[in-house]
Amino acid sequence: MKRTFLCVVTLLTLSISSRSDTVVIERCDDVPTNTPVTIRVQVWPIGEETYSNLTVELRCLSGAAAAVFFPSTSTVVGITNTSYLKVIGTVPSSIPTNMALEVLSAGQTVASNSFTVLASSVMSSSNAIALAQSATSMSIPSDAPVGVTLAGGRYTVTFFTAMEAGLMQGDYYAQIELDAATGTIYSTLSGP
Repeated sequence: MKRTFLCVVTLLTLSISSRSDTVVIERCDDVPTNTPVTIRVQVWPIGEETYSNLTVELRCLSGAAAAVFFPSTSTVVGITNTSYLKVIGTVPSSIPTNMALEVLSAGQTVASNSFTVLASSVMSSSNAIALAQSATSMSIPSDAPVGVTLAGGRYTVTFFTAMEAGLMQGDYYAQIELDAATGTIYSTLSGP
């Protein structure tokens, strides 16, 4: 099975000692335990000044999970400019999005994103969402909020409704439970 890892770009503008800089982290929501993922940390200093003490750290936010920079096996690296960092999971996440990649300057977090460490046999959360969408006959708006949980080798994907004041409606359009490795659908619930 071919695995696709969804990458998105986030911008965070920061101000450090009266000068403004931009740090952009290109992140992957899912980092597998069997293949390193390249994550770009882009630094745009204003003027001719550059950072001299940026640190990039990997840390577990809660539950169990671990990842390291590849091939060094360290959880901390120093950078001074745009860098392409390879990250590989070493312990699968016990709960979704419980790992963080943080960029620090002088000990202060200037950019951060969370991700899930996937066991090599677990599909990505974006693939689970796509399978869940195809498993329901409900017409789900493309902008519906989506919740994804991973527990006991099963994904639960919930397509939530936007709550409107004064309107009686269900909490979700559909909730689908599927096997995290094979994609087998276990249950499909539709909201009222």
